[in-house]
Amino acid sequence: MKLLNWYKIIFLSISSLLIFTANVWASSSSDGATLYKLKACVACHGVDGRTPRESIYPTIAGQSQAYIVAQMKDIKSGVRHNAQTEVMRGIMGAVSDAEIEAIAKWLATLPGGTGVVGEPTLVAKGAKVYKSKNTNCIGCHGADAKTPLLSDNFPKLAGQNKQYLITQITDIRDHVRNNGQTIVMTGITQGLNNKDIEAVAEWLASLPGSSASNVVAAKKEIPVKTEEPVVAKKEIPVAAPEVMEASADVMTMEGATLYKQKGCFACHGADAKTSFQPLAPKLAGQGKAYLITQLKDMKSGARDNDTTVMKGIMETVSEAEIEPIAKWLSSLPGGAGVIGNAALMAKGAEIYKSKETNCIGCHGADANTPLRPDHFPKLAGQNKQYLITQIQDIRNGVRNNGQAIVMTGITQGLSNQDIEAIAEWLASLNGPK
Repeated sequence: MKLLNWYKIIFLSISSLLIFTANVWASSSSDGATLYKLKACVACHGVDGRTPRESIYPTIAGQSQAYIVAQMKDIKSGVRHNAQTEVMRGIMGAVSDAEIEAIAKWLATLPGGTGVVGEPTLVAKGAKVYKSKNTNCIGCHGADAKTPLLSDNFPKLAGQNKQYLITQITDIRDHVRNNGQTIVMTGITQGLNNKDIEAVAEWLASLPGSSASNVVAAKKEIPVKTEEPVVAKKEIPVAAPEVMEASADVMTMEGATLYKQKGCFACHGADAKTSFQPLAPKLAGQGKAYLITQLKDMKSGARDNDTTVMKGIMETVSEAEIEPIAKWLSSLPGGAGVIGNAALMAKGAEIYKSKETNCIGCHGADANTPLRPDHFPKLAGQNKQYLITQIQDIRNGVRNNGQAIVMTGITQGLSNQDIEAIAEWLASLNGPK
């Protein structure tokens, strides 16, 4: 009898231990902080996610959850395979998708680092390169390098390790890293030499990372701070007070009159959506700021691909007249699409929405709702031949004004047949409402 009681005691003790262990594991499996330690992340990235053991490892504290998840999954699958990711891939084999989400969620709540003050001359050069029109890094990563336009797609760079930044930017430039949105950067980085990259990294590493107070806010689309305005915003004329006080209808009416007086209708049609030649674009419903930028670039010669006729016309249009014309055009509805070849349209839609091109990231899934209307045009319902010409000119380096540099890298992988298919599909869509 005593022996039986002893067995009961042992059985109950083991059962309690197993239940306790199971409860601890169930708790820890959903606890990002615990998983971060269990999966040995601390070995390379530090206990706080911002004090890596080696300079080649990134600071990951305060990065957005969605971006961390995407990178961890790409490393796990082998899609991202540059630099130290081979080491990471082995570790990631023991991390489930659910655990990735939990770890990323915890890391996103942490504040970033404080930044490391660098060499002043190099820091100044890096800031200049980062903010220049040729790179326009602020367009995706924010003026402060920690408020990316799309936190799901683009990383926060402020306070990142210098050597890690140098390695990643160099690998993207040299086509060694090509996962996610890096295709956007490939074209941009072609104009950067190693010294430029080092300077950019020196400046970024000197900045403070995300603070604890703005980590959550960073998940929303945070606007670029006014002290570092996006280049396109500088190009938009500021109306004088008396003009601002006038009704929008007055300016719209003025724009309609100017559109006729300047002869715009001769190519683009009286309604700005029935172009008389396929190489002339439809303008109705396009974003006002985008129109202003393009008109100014044609006037100045910054955009010079097949724009000789337009440049001559723009010489008769003053800076003050550009805005009302653009305002009127932006108030108009776009036209109906032109249905084309079914097989070609299907191919075009597939390429447009693919991960390799990610056209939807800038122009919207419907090609009518661009992420930044002041930077990116509405493409839906546009003339097929005009689209083909512009995409090819951007790919071939003939057109390089505004944000065309972003598209240069993306379009390198497109053949003329691919471009025709995309244009066929875009032309079939209804234009802006």
